[in-house]
Formats: sequence, C-alpha cells, structure tokens
Amino acid sequence: MEGESKTLPSSVFFDFSDGSVSFGRAALACYADGVEGRLMRSLKSVLGGSLMDETTRIKSRVYTYKEIIGLIFARLKASIDRAAGSDVARAVLGRPVHFVDDNPAADRAARDALEEIAAHRDLPTSSSNMNP
Repeated sequence: MEGESKTLPSSVFFDFSDGSVSFGRAALACYADGVEGRLMRSLKSVLGGSLMDETTRIKSRVYTYKEIIGLIFARLKASIDRAAGSDVARAVLGRPVHFVDDNPAADRAARDALEEIAAHRDLPTSSSNMNP
C-alpha cells in the first residue's frame, strides 16, 4: 500500500497551504512536520455511529464523514489497481468485526455505509464475512 508496507493507516491530512490531500503515513508525516492543515485519523470509528452522516468544515469546504472515508477508499482503489496492473473489479470489505459492541443494528449500519462508500468508488463489493 505504501512502499514496502502492506497496510495504509486510515489517516488523511488536508494541507491548507497548497490544498493537497495526503493519506496514511504521508498524512501523519505532514502533521508531525508541522505543516499547516488538518489531520483526521481512525476514521473507522465513525462507521456505525451517529457521526457518519455529520459534516465537518475543512477550510472553505464542508465534507460528510462518508466523503472523507470515500477519499481514503479512492486512494486504496488507485493503489490496488496500480499494484495489480489493472482495474480491480471486486473487493471483499471487512472481517468478522463489531464496530459497536453489542449493537447488531450499528454493525449493519457500518456494513451498509462501507458498501455505499465503496460503490461510489466504482468497486462492487461483498461484505458477507462481516457480522450481520
């Protein structure tokens, strides 16, 4: 996903000086280097919760958290396509997981949100291995 690493931290950094967006370790490095901007991380914790449909302002733009997670998905999709050498047509999302302990409805909402976000990135998905 990033050089030799097989993972990409769910971090995004919006650089206020040039308007760029960085992801993963590069996002964390921008923040650590004191670049003026906004770091958002651990966005997985939003899934299945009430923040999912909320908005946040980043400079002059208002984003939903779904849009921000969608930016990460778009970055993932581009990385996967590049590594595969072709357009990846399907993906399996998740693993047996509870986004919100003891709340099957929240888990279902998280699964549905992931599928919606991925679908907007032109990536048909299956999340059948996630808890209902």
